[in-house]
Amino acid sequence: QAAPAADAPGPTAEAPPTAQPEEPAAEVAPSDEPTAAEASEPAAEEPSAATPPAEPAAAEPAAADSAPAEQAPAEQAPAEQPAEPVAEVAAAPAEAPAEQAAVEPTPAATEAPAAAPVPDVDLHKLAAPYVSPENDLPTPEAALEGALLILADRILHDPVTRARFRDELRRGVLRAKPVNPDGDPGKYKQFFDFAEPINRIPANRMLALRRAEREKILRLELGLQPGRHREVLRKLHGKDVVAGTQLGDFYDLVFDSAAKGLQEVCGNDVRRRLKEKADRESMRTYGRNLRSQLLAPPLGSKKVLSLRTSGKAIWAVLLNEDGSIGEHKTMPTDNDEQKQGALQLLTEWIQKETPHAIAVPHGRRQAGSEKIVTRLREALGETPMPMVVPVDEAASTIFATSTGGKKAI
Repeated sequence: QAAPAADAPGPTAEAPPTAQPEEPAAEVAPSDEPTAAEASEPAAEEPSAATPPAEPAAAEPAAADSAPAEQAPAEQAPAEQPAEPVAEVAAAPAEAPAEQAAVEPTPAATEAPAAAPVPDVDLHKLAAPYVSPENDLPTPEAALEGALLILADRILHDPVTRARFRDELRRGVLRAKPVNPDGDPGKYKQFFDFAEPINRIPANRMLALRRAEREKILRLELGLQPGRHREVLRKLHGKDVVAGTQLGDFYDLVFDSAAKGLQEVCGNDVRRRLKEKADRESMRTYGRNLRSQLLAPPLGSKKVLSLRTSGKAIWAVLLNEDGSIGEHKTMPTDNDEQKQGALQLLTEWIQKETPHAIAVPHGRRQAGSEKIVTRLREALGETPMPMVVPVDEAASTIFATSTGGKKAI
């Protein structure tokens, strides 16, 4: 039908009535055209022979003109509401991003949902079926007490709970109370009302507290801050329990009962470890004190002249009061002139530095060293001669031949 309309000569064909230009707009709106205004523009133009028939927009008005008249009332019904398809077409691009946003997962949707809180229950009704006089459970309170002990025992023997509670007790508070407040405190009076974080107690104070406990003067107790045990156990065994309800109050009593056993079991372990640490620190302190006494010079802080001889040389070292080396010399003794020069140098050292003693080796080198001492006594004349002390060379020989001694020398 579109071909004869396109071949009609001239514009003498019946012009479409002015009241019907909205019909093609109604037909074009559901199509792929973006807007209704673009679809209605060809309908307003009158077809002519000069217009090429290839354009589908021009063919559609002609087809609408050649349609039977009885179809017009059926087609006019949707034409009375041209704005609705236009609104749907305009809203289509806006709905697409919303659909994409709904498909894309949001960060809140990917998170795991939080555990729902446990609703409150009537504990007396819950414990009523377990009342049994034959099993020593005459009342609901007795059944609840048995449930409390069972739950506390489970918490007490849980290894994860013990490890967490032991870690908390390492930062706990150690409290000391007198066993007999009216008794004689003696030297432990300062500890009668003692409380201090256990990780801040020095080693000597920790040993003194344990000694007072061993003598039954003090009673030590390691615990947490008030209410801290409930916070720790609630995170492990009651995350979904609402505080302030009957069930929440019941769990608080369970946590209090379990905390007493945990403080005793885990507290002894923590105290034992701290006692071993205090012992190690005390041994280091005692070792430093004994080392300074045992390794101190036997004569005290005094100057000492040390001599050692052989057939070819004399080794002489003058030690100061603090043990440092003041003078040292290796003097050859191959001939009489060299021997005389060595005796003169040693005499000058003794007259100038006035050492308190002369140390000579004890053993096979002792005879040669004693000959040098005899010549020194003759050379000094009226100058007082320091006392002569034989010294065992075993310790110095071991040190001199050791790796550390070689590096030091």
